[in-house]
Amino acid sequence: MSIYQHHVLAIPPKQHAAIAERIKSAGATVIADKGGRLFGIWKPLLGLSLNHLIVLTEWPDADAAIAHGADILHGIEGATVELCDLWQPTLRPAPGARLPELPGGYYSHRHYDIAADTLETFLEHSGAA
Repeated sequence: MSIYQHHVLAIPPKQHAAIAERIKSAGATVIADKGGRLFGIWKPLLGLSLNHLIVLTEWPDADAAIAHGADILHGIEGATVELCDLWQPTLRPAPGARLPELPGGYYSHRHYDIAADTLETFLEHSGAA
């Protein structure tokens, strides 16, 4: 099962577009050569300062994510990893899923910490939603 690596990047002011474009091109190529895939890049609108980007990558397993996840920033000046954690998908996203390519608009994502003894109930509720 795939594992997702969630990065919160600190970036210089007004550099969202430039750094995101470099991650989409150079960063995505570097991690693809190591088995990873860029899933998405977000400009946070709630909870973080405007000097952040959120990057989510997909890996075949946790070992690959830990070994190569930071390579998404290889050769990209001005961005540093402020927070990094691994996310295990439940029902969504399906392995290999992609975000819709829509012009403009907003995406929202949430993550949850779920106690192991309540996972089955969580999956039932999530699947019914």
